[in-house]
Amino acid sequence: PALVVALSLLPACQGKQVRPATPAARSAQVFVSADLRGYLAPCGCSEEMRGGISRAAAQISSARAAGAAVLYLDAGDSLFGHLNLQAAEVPQAERKARALAQAFKKMGLAAHAVGELDDARGSDFRRSLTLPDEEPDGFRLLELGGHQVAVATAREGTALVLATRAAREAGAELVLGLLHQPIEVAQKAA
Repeated sequence: PALVVALSLLPACQGKQVRPATPAARSAQVFVSADLRGYLAPCGCSEEMRGGISRAAAQISSARAAGAAVLYLDAGDSLFGHLNLQAAEVPQAERKARALAQAFKKMGLAAHAVGELDDARGSDFRRSLTLPDEEPDGFRLLELGGHQVAVATAREGTALVLATRAAREAGAELVLGLLHQPIEVAQKAA
């Protein structure tokens, strides 16, 4: 599953918004994938499946081709399907994790929030994939369409609030929070 957020990043000038000169400078798209659980393509277990990693890559590529500033994030639990892999499952699960990591890089992944399932083969394996991992309870400043955007990550609401405040103090104009919790907890933290 992926979530797309279209943003309008307009600079403020004495409380009023100032429009940039070009339409492309006004539009930005943020793509967020999460909870892929090692799947490269839809598993077929639901009617609502819309495509796999190849469809997500095509959407991101299309947005870039249209001139939008694009930021692609992964909110974690993407590399493996479960924590306790049987010995016979390991080779295929690792190949799928490597394929996902390769696809993420080609798609321009800017930040990867680490979930428990991402470490099913250990943190050394995950690090060997050289993704832009974000450990919990911190933030990373990124540029998006000429603006400072922060990606804050946490495993609990209070830590996300603290990371968000630190990101704002560091100059972030917009903070995107990735909270590794159920939606109800995330809504409360927001």
